[in-house]
Amino acid sequence: MVEYCFVTLYESSFVFALFLFVSKIFVKNFHPEQMVVPIKFIGNTYKTASNKRVKVITPSKKISFIKEGKKAKMHRCHGCEQLLIGIAALRPAAFSRLPVSQRRVSRPYGATHCSNCVKKKIISSFLNDEQKLLSKKN
Repeated sequence: MVEYCFVTLYESSFVFALFLFVSKIFVKNFHPEQMVVPIKFIGNTYKTASNKRVKVITPSKKISFIKEGKKAKMHRCHGCEQLLIGIAALRPAAFSRLPVSQRRVSRPYGATHCSNCVKKKIISSFLNDEQKLLSKKN
C-alpha cells in the first residue's frame, strides 16, 4: 500500500523561509571574481608589453578582459630635451592620422624644437651672417 505525505501550508512556508535564509548567507559571501571564467584571447597569449589585458566589468555585469594599448610618450625638443607642449602625445600610427595642425606648432622647427632653441638658432644664424658681412668688408 502507498502512503501519501501531505505538507500543510504552514510547514511548506517554513521550509521555503529556511531555504531563503540559507541562500542569502551563501549569496552574501559570493564574489563573482572568484568564478573561474574561461577567457578567449584573440591572438597570442604571451605576457609581453604589447599584449597587456585589463579586467573590465561590462554593463551586463560580465567580467571580460580587453587589450590595453601601449602608453605614448610626449615629444621632446631635439636641442634641450624639454617636453614639447602643444603636440599630441600618441603612438606613431595614430599620430600619422592626425591633421598637420595637431602634429606641429606653427613656426619653423615647430615639430622638433622648442621656442627657446628656435630663438637661439635664429640669433646665432643672424650673428654669423653679420660676422661674414664684416669679414667681407675688411
